[in-house]
Amino acid sequence: MVAFARRATVPCKTSRMSVKKQTKAQSVPAPSTSGGGHLSAAGDRNDAVFRSLVEAARCMLVILRPDRTVAYFNEFAAELTGYTADEAMGKDYFETFVPKKVRRNVEEHFCRALDGTLIVDVGYPLQAKNAPIRWVVCSFRSFGDYREQPAVLLTAQDITIHRHTEKMLQRRTHDLGERIKELNCLFGLSKLVDELGIDLEGIFRGLVDILPPAWQYPEATCGRVVFGDREFTTYNFRRTEWRQAAPIVVHGSVTGAIEVYYLQKKPSSHEGPFLAEERRLLNALAEQLGRIAERKTLEKEISEISTREQQRIGRELHDGLGQELTGLGYLAETLVCDLQGRGIAEADTANDIARGIERALDQASRIARGLVPVEIDADGLMSALQQLAASTEQRCDVACRFDCRQPVPVGDAATAMQLFRIAQEAVNNSAKHARASEICIELHADDGQITLQVQDDGVGIPDDLEHASGMGLRIMQYRAGVIGATLNIECADGTAVTCRLPRGD
Repeated sequence: MVAFARRATVPCKTSRMSVKKQTKAQSVPAPSTSGGGHLSAAGDRNDAVFRSLVEAARCMLVILRPDRTVAYFNEFAAELTGYTADEAMGKDYFETFVPKKVRRNVEEHFCRALDGTLIVDVGYPLQAKNAPIRWVVCSFRSFGDYREQPAVLLTAQDITIHRHTEKMLQRRTHDLGERIKELNCLFGLSKLVDELGIDLEGIFRGLVDILPPAWQYPEATCGRVVFGDREFTTYNFRRTEWRQAAPIVVHGSVTGAIEVYYLQKKPSSHEGPFLAEERRLLNALAEQLGRIAERKTLEKEISEISTREQQRIGRELHDGLGQELTGLGYLAETLVCDLQGRGIAEADTANDIARGIERALDQASRIARGLVPVEIDADGLMSALQQLAASTEQRCDVACRFDCRQPVPVGDAATAMQLFRIAQEAVNNSAKHARASEICIELHADDGQITLQVQDDGVGIPDDLEHASGMGLRIMQYRAGVIGATLNIECADGTAVTCRLPRGD
């Protein structure tokens, strides 16, 4: 880079470095095109016409001497900068009109033009006198001799409006990109909620993964969801001073919060480094999670109510109708014996009535067992699964066994009921659809969770479970979600349906 000196120092290396010191004239003549393509100071009529054209041009025209000082300044240049021609004459152009942060680059273009090098246009902000900064795109070109000195002709166009329009488009493009990220985040949450069988824990875990991409600086973003005594975080979670949070409200009470952190300092915005749109997104996500939590809680309550109602009806069938039918059965048997002893022909009819009561009692018992397959005591699920295995062997003519290595108590009746229904549906599918010859029901507890698995040696189910038409698969997924469990279905040498429930739940 060539060193620059003001006025008396020649800024660039060139063959024309001998410069005569000149005194500034009261008025600077406009250039003309006479003299073999070089502008001169002739004042004939053609020069007057040319001077009028130059001054009327909506283009900034400036002639610079090798020492960077202004030798000519047209009216449009004065209009852009706020300096009159007299004020601009003799001033160092770069120190007066070019901001420091871009001055070096613009000076390089001037130097190359002075050496006769063909250069490209350069855009920069133009410093103005008592006026807003204007943006120009200018060209520096070797001008030949001007008043017996080499010179550079600077031509510049005002692009302020274009620059502002470009910045506005960039800003709106950026804003549109941010809105798209927000919509993707909200859509991602909706997709999580619509996923069959997913519980609140799965929703919270999924949400923290889609939080960072929705913020302005995703690479420097982390977050977490706190709900009750549970915490779900991004892989890079770390608390910092740049925090944004929103409470999760369920049934009028604050039960948790969503928190977003920036891991490094970012430019200030609406709320610290965070955008106003990010605040609105965070509030919307927290509100959505509150409603989802209320819905999931309601689903569980409905399931528990349904379970209790089934148990009530089952007990009434067993204790009420069952006992009544049992009494009628004894009376019918007594009547049959009495009529047969007296040789009355109606004894056969009485016997038919007794057998009918017996069948009705058996049917009522089966209905009661179906409604209340699991007793409320802690060992109820194990007993019910053992009975399920035995009845499956008897009904379906298939080997079915129950494997429970150690006691697995499930004290909550609603949870035990849902686990039994999952096992019941899986066993029925294995026996009826998979054409299995052997079915194994396993129940065990380890690693802080209860695992229920139904494994068969049948033909399996379609690999694309999402498009499987069976309603039973969807019902099993729903039942698992209600109790906060996960359900996996795998096909390898048969079908394995596995339900895992955290023991804390």
